[in-house]
Amino acid sequence: QLPRPQRFADGWQLSRQPDRVIAMQDKPFNVPAEGVIPYKYFVVDPGFEEDKWVTAAEVIPGNRSVVHHAIVFIRPPRSGTLNGFGWLTAFVPGQGAMQLESGQARRIPAGSKLIFQMHYTPVGTEQEDQTCVGLEFTDVKKITQEVITLVAANRRFELQPFVDGQVVESTLQRIPGGATLLAMSPHMHLRGKSFRFVLHRDQQQETMLDIPNYDFNWQHVYKLREPRKLVDGEQIQCIAHFDNSEDNLVNPNPSATVHWGDQTWEEMMIAFFEVAIPLDRSRTERAENSQQETASRQRRARKLIQRFDRNGD
Repeated sequence: QLPRPQRFADGWQLSRQPDRVIAMQDKPFNVPAEGVIPYKYFVVDPGFEEDKWVTAAEVIPGNRSVVHHAIVFIRPPRSGTLNGFGWLTAFVPGQGAMQLESGQARRIPAGSKLIFQMHYTPVGTEQEDQTCVGLEFTDVKKITQEVITLVAANRRFELQPFVDGQVVESTLQRIPGGATLLAMSPHMHLRGKSFRFVLHRDQQQETMLDIPNYDFNWQHVYKLREPRKLVDGEQIQCIAHFDNSEDNLVNPNPSATVHWGDQTWEEMMIAFFEVAIPLDRSRTERAENSQQETASRQRRARKLIQRFDRNGD
């Protein structure tokens, strides 16, 4: 008595058609038949002249056979480094659309650009890909919490050859005031074996999430059934176990000494945290007034250019 086969959605998994669909570029990217392809970054200017509040987002790969993963970052104006980027949404095997609860949204500041981080894996024949992201917007007046993504990562590790059970740790220490934890997500590669999240507070500890069998091919965002308030002084310890032995049947090379790297045969140790923080209405209103003044100045500037730039160069 087998259950009915699952029905998979064609196209968008969002609750409705997206308000805006943004492609990584105007034409497809050519993926070579073989070789190692470093991460590709595509910068898109969506032309947002005011803050946009995103309640749902979904990345749809143009060609699933070659898209290893895709991450869409927000680069606010005057932010030139990766440290200034904000997380918008992502695609990895096993994850669906980002759908926030009522009253929650991610903010894309006016003038921001979107950065598509694309990881391609060749499949033996030349391919094309044109990945896109779909966004649902809402009015800021409906928002009470801004959702952000925090990261705890350890880039300084060394996995010894032929050894199982090697431990790598990182800790989330800086938690914004009034933050509420919504979800957690671990990320490792093929040697990743297990991952545990432990909350430390006042000499006490509590296991918040224990993943005994991590699977690189089915990566989850673990959403809390009841969101949890975080308080000052709390830290979340992230404990990852790696299996670099021959018993790991998907191990690319048990004889290798492994460090942090972008490619699948290397390794990563990252924990992502979805956090909601109370929306500062006064800050938002000041930003809206500033945006309106900026837009007015830009309109006046365009009129001046049209008046004096006779040849349009």
